[in-house]
Amino acid sequence: MMMDILMYLFETYVHSDADLQVDQDELEDELLRAGFKQKDIYKALEWLEDLAELQNTDEHSAIAMSAATSTRIYTQQEMTRMDVKSRGLLMFLEQIGVLTPKLVRWSLTVLWGWKPTTLNSMT
Repeated sequence: MMMDILMYLFETYVHSDADLQVDQDELEDELLRAGFKQKDIYKALEWLEDLAELQNTDEHSAIAMSAATSTRIYTQQEMTRMDVKSRGLLMFLEQIGVLTPKLVRWSLTVLWGWKPTTLNSMT
């Protein structure tokens, strides 16, 4: 699952002292050796690339400046689609400022296969 890969990457590269500059082919090979499926690896890496692009746009800058004073409450349907560890990862990334509430919502749409064209298309 894509969220398992993101958790693995966070624990391996971000949460440790590991080098963050990793060749994508080497990273894909490492993830395959770790037992992840190719389809999920591509989905996770695409999510990371899209997130990086969003963080470099004016659109993200505007929402990053807004105060994050809300907490997402997951519906029963959402909780059946995402385990506690996955929800915890998204909450943690939001708390440390990697994701805004709007980017969490965008992440969920990507995770579930719905891909909005921009953050502004999120209502």
